[in-house]
Amino acid sequence: MFTFGIGTVWGVLKYRPDMFATTEPFLLLFFAFYLCIPVFYARRREFSQRDLIDSTLVFGMPLAAFPLQAALLDGARMPLAWSALGAAVVYIALAALELRKLGLKLLGFSHALLALGFATLAVPLALSARATACTWALEGAALVWLGLRQQRKLPRWIGYAMQGAAGLAFAYGFDIPTDPTPILNGQFFSAILIAIGGGVTAWLLFRSDRKAQLTTAFLLWTWGWWWLACGRDIERFAPVHRETDFVLLVVAITAAFGAFVYRRLDWLEAAWPVFAGLAAAVPLVLLTAIDNGGPLESWAAGAWLVWLMSMLFALRALAVRRHAQLDIAQVSFVWIVDLCVSAELACAAERLPASAMNSDNLAGWIEEQLGHSPVDPDLFRRAVGASAAATEEGCLDVHRLIQPLFIVLFHAGDRLGRDLSLLHCEMRIEVSIENLY
Repeated sequence: MFTFGIGTVWGVLKYRPDMFATTEPFLLLFFAFYLCIPVFYARRREFSQRDLIDSTLVFGMPLAAFPLQAALLDGARMPLAWSALGAAVVYIALAALELRKLGLKLLGFSHALLALGFATLAVPLALSARATACTWALEGAALVWLGLRQQRKLPRWIGYAMQGAAGLAFAYGFDIPTDPTPILNGQFFSAILIAIGGGVTAWLLFRSDRKAQLTTAFLLWTWGWWWLACGRDIERFAPVHRETDFVLLVVAITAAFGAFVYRRLDWLEAAWPVFAGLAAAVPLVLLTAIDNGGPLESWAAGAWLVWLMSMLFALRALAVRRHAQLDIAQVSFVWIVDLCVSAELACAAERLPASAMNSDNLAGWIEEQLGHSPVDPDLFRRAVGASAAATEEGCLDVHRLIQPLFIVLFHAGDRLGRDLSLLHCEMRIEVSIENLY
């Protein structure tokens, strides 16, 4: 590392862009030297000790060399992306040689991991992502893997520190972005790669020890960077009156992914986004209603449909793993759908003439709105009648009023849908209109 330190000092003090043609070969030569040294060292050791590798040489060398390459290229996007892709090709070729010919299993896996990291870097670097933050995040996850594999604390703690350093590097370089494309921009990909590094670290710790305290911390770190990436793009590119619709989409996607991980790995903390999605849905009902004139109007209807499908998937995942809070999640889901549909009916009622606000006309209006749905006619008419009866004598039975919409939503034959409909039918909470004010 002293060699690269001297090179860095010289570069800061003496390097000029017109010296690239004479400087780049020396950087490549030093890269090749320090790439081969761990291989020669491992081959000279006894067979039983070949899996003991020097993590400083294996992971520290690219960590030092690649920022120097970025400095020589003056941060140029495409040349830097091609450099990352070239490094990935070199590392994967070396890993194949080590695994197939030389019998260096751990070193081969380490180089394969670096190849994957550099290949992953190529795309965001082409989109002007921050090279330092991205490299540190992925290298940090790789060091955690190596430390757990070798049962050594030092590489693990260096990996943890590099995760934090990646976040600091991103914050230090945070500025007003000029990329014109949502998602396909450097700032989004930088934050996503930091999130991926944190997520991989959390998974490695969870796989090693299910009770590891740092697992939860890195999982929260992952979700935080995911939300920063998505929130920043929503703020930059979404129209103001559509921001809550996109926030709802991100909530739904996050909950579905968390449920998927929980179901596959039986990772209890991974299910937290499901409950966060249920909690966030309550204010989002109000916000989407304000922005769209009703929570089920315009684009918001599509966002709520995605949320509905996401939560049905999540509830299924919780049921498969017999989550302890499944009952709470199911009841919360039903009440949120109640709230959303009730808010939509309230917004629709504001657009009705005063003459329509009696039981007969209201029932006819509901039937006109929903009567073309593929629902059993007799069952639908009985539900409409129940809704009309609920408006008599100043008493509003919220659940019977919106029962027609539950029939439309859940009459597709799905078992979970029928169960939720039955659960909803059993709820008989009558609220006096006078008591609401």
